[in-house]
Amino acid sequence: MFWLPPNLVSKAAAATFALAVCAPVQATALGAWSNTRVNAGTSLGGVVFGDGVWVTVGELGAISRTTDSAARWTVVSEPSALAATLESVAHACGEFVATGEFGTILRSADGGITWNAESSGTTQFLNDVTYGEGRWVAVGGAIDGSAAAVRTSAAGGGPWLPAVPGTSAYLSGVAYGGGQFVAVGLGGAIIRSDDGTNWTAVASPTFRYLSGITFADGQFVAVGQRGSVLRSEDGSSWEVGTVGVGTWLFGVTHADGLFIACGEGGAMYTSPDAETWTPVASGVANDLFAIARGAVEVIAVGGAEGLSVSRVASADPPPTDTYLGWQIANFGAAALADTGLTGAAADPDCDGIPNAVEWSQDSDPLAAGTPVPWGISRQAPGATAVIEYRQVTARPLWVQLVVSDNLRDWNPSGITASVSDGGAGIEILRFPEPSPTDSARRFSQLRFEP
Repeated sequence: MFWLPPNLVSKAAAATFALAVCAPVQATALGAWSNTRVNAGTSLGGVVFGDGVWVTVGELGAISRTTDSAARWTVVSEPSALAATLESVAHACGEFVATGEFGTILRSADGGITWNAESSGTTQFLNDVTYGEGRWVAVGGAIDGSAAAVRTSAAGGGPWLPAVPGTSAYLSGVAYGGGQFVAVGLGGAIIRSDDGTNWTAVASPTFRYLSGITFADGQFVAVGQRGSVLRSEDGSSWEVGTVGVGTWLFGVTHADGLFIACGEGGAMYTSPDAETWTPVASGVANDLFAIARGAVEVIAVGGAEGLSVSRVASADPPPTDTYLGWQIANFGAAALADTGLTGAAADPDCDGIPNAVEWSQDSDPLAAGTPVPWGISRQAPGATAVIEYRQVTARPLWVQLVVSDNLRDWNPSGITASVSDGGAGIEILRFPEPSPTDSARRFSQLRFEP
């Protein structure tokens, strides 16, 4: 989520938020909008969709969730004068993670119903959070906007560790894609990292504040002050553009072939390529600070004098070659909330192949018999064993080899797979088997993420 340092804008000026929801129906238009209340009278600052659940977070620790296409919301956490405002929320690997003021970090492993506070080791603001390469990455900075902060944590829990951000600029947004993390912030700051821990500053073509960033369609797109739009395919070389007006853009997402940016005064713009932008009527006049795509709708959150507004329309489902589209095609949109059936780790046909792998094999998750796509081989007698995984090239999973000495504690092996062409649209990933530690034994397993 975008959040200005207090020295640039008073928090009271951005203290109330609304919810706007629109369903993407085709690559050239957004659907109609309708209204609903979400925790009315409460500021909403972040929004995300995962495993069939929408979650919003905001003022003074407010959290709400819904599994009903953003129509009926349940308040999970009421605002409290003793709680920090939550700035952002993200979802991956069956977890929701929310970040906020004064280093606040919350994690939920049950669909956003219960949340556990975790120590970030900092009192700086954590304005945005994302997931990639097996870890969460949260970014932010000092309350006066004078310093950057980056914290990382493994999926499933574990300590939040500091990283050296490579910049002193206050950071507002972070995204993962194409095998790297990119964060943006004050003064046009851009930093990148391959692992979320080691960061390098990147030459930026602008000095304007960059508020939000996303990765989609093979490129990073960042938005910010005075309608600024930056795009990059590699995270290092950036092209600068604009939506054509001086409107401040705060958030950006991608849905059904369109980049969608939102900003001050309810501004909304769409673009098929992040170069040519078209204004869209959002139906609200308040600032829209964050935006996210779900199964059949897009939700933006922003300020409306305490009134939270939701706008929803029917929509075509996402393409079936995407993981979300495959879930809907096989289980139906209404079943997305049942992660025991539709979740990435679920195995509804009990054939030992989880849904994420079924998708990567382009197989039926409800019909047992999918061939096991992994195994162990040796190129020659006595040679180091190789762990192999085969998948459809057009449906690549993120695959990580993790290891354990006791079958309880699993850690990344640090081993990178080689990739070769298996023919007929198949690629083969090969991991050399890790060597045992002092315990003289080591167990290995593959971890998957669609």
